[in-house]
Amino acid sequence: AQSEVQAPAMRARGGIDTLRLYDIDRAATEKVRRNLTGQGFELIPCATPEEAIEGAQIITTCTADKQFATILTDNMVGAGLHINAIGGDCPGKTELHQDIL
Repeated sequence: AQSEVQAPAMRARGGIDTLRLYDIDRAATEKVRRNLTGQGFELIPCATPEEAIEGAQIITTCTADKQFATILTDNMVGAGLHINAIGGDCPGKTELHQDIL
């Protein structure tokens, strides 16, 4: 659900028009793809986090997983990349590996 709000905001503020989508739940990836279709985005469903961040300048994470599930590790991101981590807002939401911080 967060993706469907974040994407239009990123387009309005930053001109983002291509979204590479990944969720640990493939049905959720399909849901956001379906809900954002027709809103002017190029939507690319991805099978892995690595595939989703390939060539990215901005990564937005918005997971609700409270199972200590690290999604991004420090070896996945490089210099100059912006990470918009909006999901790590309570104990157990560990979408970013501690070495990124």
